[in-house]
Formats: sequence, structure tokens, C-alpha cells
Amino acid sequence: MIDTGCQVAVSTDYNPGSSTTQNMQLIWTIGALKLPMLPSELLWASTLTAAKSLDLQNALDIYNNVLAKDSNDVDAHWNKATLLLLQGNFLEGWKEFEWRKKLPNYPQYGFKKPEWDGSNLNGKRILLVSEQGYGDSIQFLRFTKLIKERGGYIIVSTTQPLLELFQNCPYVDYVKLTNERPVPFDTYASLMSLPAILSSSETEISTQIPKAFFYWIITNC
Repeated sequence: MIDTGCQVAVSTDYNPGSSTTQNMQLIWTIGALKLPMLPSELLWASTLTAAKSLDLQNALDIYNNVLAKDSNDVDAHWNKATLLLLQGNFLEGWKEFEWRKKLPNYPQYGFKKPEWDGSNLNGKRILLVSEQGYGDSIQFLRFTKLIKERGGYIIVSTTQPLLELFQNCPYVDYVKLTNERPVPFDTYASLMSLPAILSSSETEISTQIPKAFFYWIITNC
């Protein structure tokens, strides 16, 4: 079906009577063994194609109507960001995702240095702050390659479980623990703000994964 251009979606389709699982890893295993589908096909089918099958455009229209009445509605922007990212509209989705910073539970760093605007760093020291879960931090660390290309000396602040892993990223110059003493830096950014700052498209995102870094994950985790 995929070879003919058909867009295939996979999900758990949780049903207590006939499909009593919410485990996507199990669905992926079944898809790989029984269909069979490649890992890349399963990833696509359970994310972007699955989102397209949910009629997300209707939900997006609703949030656009809300924002037309109140352009500062933080929750509407946040939900719109999620929908855009699910649809694969990364350029607009990441920009909307920045509205998370206005949510009441967003951490306030209190840095006196300016937030990075994406300009060339020319040797300046940039502090990247981990945000949300371990998986999010690992995924967004890929953008350090683009920062390195813009001349940055990259410092990453993270938690103990990720310390050794991040020290093996070839584009990171120094890794510190979040609760350690501050180190000198010129500008900062949240790891999860990097796609918006760098205006990253789907193609750019998929090509920034350092192979040596993920080889380390496979062999050590």
C-alpha cells in the first residue's frame, strides 16, 4: 500500500473487548513482524499520517477563531502549536510553541544575559538549558550542530542522568549540572526553543542527528 502512495496510519485503537492495549511499542512490533513495515514507515504512520486521519484541521480552525477574538489567549496558542506540529507544519508550529513560556508552570530562569536570537555567535558562549523530560532533551540536542556552525561555544545545563550522554555529543563543549555553580556565558536558550530560533524545517530536523552520538546511546544504554 505504501509503495503505491497510500498513506497508512497505525494506532492502538484501544478497545476493552478486542484490543486491550495502549502500548504503541507492541503495535510497532506487530507492524514490523506481520505487515511488514520499516521502522521509518512505522514512525511516520503513528505520527504525521495518524494526525492527518484525525481531522485536525477542524480543531485548528476552532483555535484560530478563538485567537481572532483574543490574540493573547495562551492556552489557544499552546494547543494550536500542538496541532500544527502534528500536521507537520514545523515552521509555524515551533513559533506557536514559544507561547508555552507564558504558561504559569514554565520555569523562570532569571538570567541577566539576553536570550539568543539565532544570530552568528562568533565564539560567544551560549548556555542551553534542558527543559521537560529526558527524551525531549536528547531529541533537541541535535540542534547543537547548527549552533556550532554559527560559531558558538556550547554549554549545556542538564541533570545527572543525562550528564555522561551529553558529554559524548560531538558539538557540545561543556556540560554542567543544573544545580552546579553558574558558569560564564554570553547568551542562553532553552533546548526546546532551538527549532523556533533556527526556523528549522522537517528536512533540517531529520539531518542533524550526530551518528557517533547515537552509536554511544546504543552501546551504553
